[in-house]
Amino acid sequence: MTFDLHPSRWVAILAAFALFFIVLSGKIRYTTGDSRYSLLASQALLEHGNLRLDPYNDRFGLWEWNDGNLWQIFKDPETKHTYYNYPIGTPIFATPFVAVGRAVGFVPMNKHDDSNMQMLIASTTLIFIFFLLFRLALLYLDDWPALIFSLFIVFGTCITSTLGTALWSQNFETIFICLALLELATVARGKRPEIRGGWLGAWLFAAYLCRPTAAPFIVVVFVYLIWKHRKALPWTAGVAGAFMLWFAIWSYFEFGTLLPRYYSPASWPVHGDYLHTLWPVLFGPARGLFSFMPIFVLMFVGFGIGKLRREPLFWAMWAWLVLLTVVVVRAKNPWGGWCYGPRFYTEIIPGLAWILMMILEASGEWKLNWRRLFGSAILVTSLVGVYIHTWQGLYVQATQDWNGVPNIDTHWNIMRWDWRFPQFLATNQQISRHNREIMLSGMVMDVMAKIPPGGAVLFDKPDPEVKEFYDYWNVKDRLHTGKKVYNTVIDLKLDGVKEFWYSANLYRPLLNNPELKVDFPEPDSILDKDSVLVRDLKALGHAQFIDAK
Repeated sequence: MTFDLHPSRWVAILAAFALFFIVLSGKIRYTTGDSRYSLLASQALLEHGNLRLDPYNDRFGLWEWNDGNLWQIFKDPETKHTYYNYPIGTPIFATPFVAVGRAVGFVPMNKHDDSNMQMLIASTTLIFIFFLLFRLALLYLDDWPALIFSLFIVFGTCITSTLGTALWSQNFETIFICLALLELATVARGKRPEIRGGWLGAWLFAAYLCRPTAAPFIVVVFVYLIWKHRKALPWTAGVAGAFMLWFAIWSYFEFGTLLPRYYSPASWPVHGDYLHTLWPVLFGPARGLFSFMPIFVLMFVGFGIGKLRREPLFWAMWAWLVLLTVVVVRAKNPWGGWCYGPRFYTEIIPGLAWILMMILEASGEWKLNWRRLFGSAILVTSLVGVYIHTWQGLYVQATQDWNGVPNIDTHWNIMRWDWRFPQFLATNQQISRHNREIMLSGMVMDVMAKIPPGGAVLFDKPDPEVKEFYDYWNVKDRLHTGKKVYNTVIDLKLDGVKEFWYSANLYRPLLNNPELKVDFPEPDSILDKDSVLVRDLKALGHAQFIDAK
């Protein structure tokens, strides 16, 4: 028997191996975050036939770890059982991997074992996603273009930088979404006469089981079926509904509610600042969809193509993007916690890639110059994406440290639109600079609390980097104090300031300035001690320009 495969298939197989090892060799890991204990839940399913973590809690004291702040697990207030805090799909679909792992000594409670197993599973899911994207691309593009495009999408988007850094709930979800998209596309391209509703219903429910934010996609698919493929609707709804009924019955007997708390919209806290969140999650330097994946800016070209404007699936993918964005901006933490880039958009990447496939196929009818221009744009934005997601997202530690400078969970409003420190360009030098700014901002805020409204303060000795910080804060009153801070007397004078307060370590330098009348209320005994003056930046003096009216 011989395997007569097109050369692109052999290259795809080699690329899959490369993808596997590139992800495994990455330095960035988020395996101690949300995904921690997902595999322990898999082990509970194998050992006890349920998802309760009670035996491990009793044996290892899970709840007492971190003073009860172990957010990855929760204790049901009614039943007192302990559970993994996130969707149950990942623990369920990871069970075969854990079964094999246990046979070779895998211990989920061991952080090292858990991290390694997560990454093995994550790397495997990426291979499946790559092959499914390749299969989807082959419906629209020739062999080699389909392969190259699929590689660009995998290595140049959050598929690698998110799904390749931990076993997130999106890993298995994205596989099932790809399968659902492939079912729709195969029929749309005339490769199969009818949609297989049973399979489509199963893929939709599986995606939802992995992550309830699949709901917008499910809504879009059902609307599309009602519009174009009503014959497939009964089987799709019947299979998905039967699984959903089983899920609701299980949830009722396990928790006393029709949906576990993570799946229930009633338990989703709302962020509220919708408009101010929308632009940062689309274009911001911290979590921006189009900032981190510029290739998807090219999707807007599709609106100018008449053929696509008449394609229902083109509009379906855009509708999915709109609905998912509504879900993201309404979330309590639209930034997605400690992660890299727009993690909450990872699941939609196959759908956005599908739009680009449609555009690439339609571009075959364009004039040569336009085709070259669009192809060049695809190439350039893809290479930028590969740098952002494969190099920066997998190998540069500063991109992970960026989340804590300052802590994004408490300072999202500051970080979401600060283009001076974009996460995808994070370096150790940037982190050091940002740390210095944070330290200074805290000290300046303390000082500003001591001066009257509308006042100005000269703080610390002249420093070009510090001056940049102060200039940035003064524009639009970014510290929200109604006051200004300066680093040099010249800046004060240029800004028309007539009187100001200053930090104590500047007393002697200011005394020698003939333009100033300087007062310092502290006793002379303190003023004579340079070491005290240098340390006590919060002690304030008052100064006026001599020609002040």
